[in-house]
Amino acid sequence: MSERRDAVIESMKAKLDELNADLDRWEAKAEKAKAEGREHYAERVEALRRKRDELGKKLTDARESASGAWEEIARGFEEAWRALRKGFDEARAELDRDEPGRRS
Repeated sequence: MSERRDAVIESMKAKLDELNADLDRWEAKAEKAKAEGREHYAERVEALRRKRDELGKKLTDARESASGAWEEIARGFEEAWRALRKGFDEARAELDRDEPGRRS
């Protein structure tokens, strides 16, 4: 693998690690939430996990791709990353707003 490819793949992995940490925190919040809020947290976290899994598949594809195809896969990853990050940011704002003890 080229240095650039290695760097891109490491960046992709770091982004997934960041998303996983967010999901773990939100899952813990879901478990602590009141019954009526728990389902909402759980649904939001599950939807984000599915999107994260799709992103993980793109990372795997980039790692296993032929030398000519990996750049296209990396571009697809970046597009998916931006969309998923937007969803995570929206979820973070919503979940933080709903957190007990926080004022709106």
